[in-house]
Amino acid sequence: MGFLDKYRPVLAIDAGTQSLRVSKDGEMIFNEATAIAIHPEKHKVDHIGNTAIKSTGLRLYRPFDYVIQDFQAFELLLKGVTNKIRQRGLLLPTYKMFFSIPMTASSVDMRAFRDAGEHSNAIEVYMCRSAFLAALNMGLLNSKKNFFLIEFSTSKLEFTVFNNGSPKTFDGLKLGTKTVETWIQNYLKRQYGISGTEAELRQLINSYAEKTNTLHIQSREVAMAEIHEIIDRYLWIAEDCIKSVIENLDHHQYARAASNGLYFTGGGSLYQNLCQSLSERVGLHSQFSEQPLLDPIFGLELVAQNTESFKDMLMV
Repeated sequence: MGFLDKYRPVLAIDAGTQSLRVSKDGEMIFNEATAIAIHPEKHKVDHIGNTAIKSTGLRLYRPFDYVIQDFQAFELLLKGVTNKIRQRGLLLPTYKMFFSIPMTASSVDMRAFRDAGEHSNAIEVYMCRSAFLAALNMGLLNSKKNFFLIEFSTSKLEFTVFNNGSPKTFDGLKLGTKTVETWIQNYLKRQYGISGTEAELRQLINSYAEKTNTLHIQSREVAMAEIHEIIDRYLWIAEDCIKSVIENLDHHQYARAASNGLYFTGGGSLYQNLCQSLSERVGLHSQFSEQPLLDPIFGLELVAQNTESFKDMLMV
């Protein structure tokens, strides 16, 4: 290890479809929209994050959907963040970067994360699976060791089986809360001629499993039975994904994990009625993270501060 390595800034990066969270040496320094706005004539980045979403007359790019979809745009976004935190001085700082990545990320996806880091002045790039990071922050690795975990977010639902504190088996869907919201939105347009706001879509989903016949949306009485059918379609797909993993576990593996239950994290876990219904379908009792949006970044901070302790979970 060189003399400067000890003082090199450490960045922990949790990129999601909606939000990009970055911490520097354990302190959150960026928690904004995963977006950049580029001037159509100058071809330069004018805004990143929340200001990009609010900008007008610019080309808006959302480079992340489950994994990096637009490498060039993501690289520009990451450079924009590092430029924001760059200290004044003659030398451009170099970093150690740690990325949270999906459980089902491919080798191609991992190469994209690594390249994005290296192109943003990282000397060292490490990656760690998000389910492990979430479980670490939730305190499950030592207190429970054997359990099931679902990461439910805008663009994904990933189911992981933990055995003796390590993720052993997993599967996932590239279908998250955005899928359910889109299906409901399309139905409202076709059946009622209305376009629901984000708040109205959340209201409809949160009303799932409640004994409500109709909901008043924009002067229309929307039949909840029809909304339930749409949500049931998603739950059936998720149920099938989870059961396909469970069915491949031996009796002892399943019994140990099932005794501690199914834990939910991610923004989708805020739809607790939805999650509880899914738990019931697969025969498990559900529990919820207290920090569902921040579990991966806080877990990644712990890993970045104790790389030797977690070296078996890091990929380069």
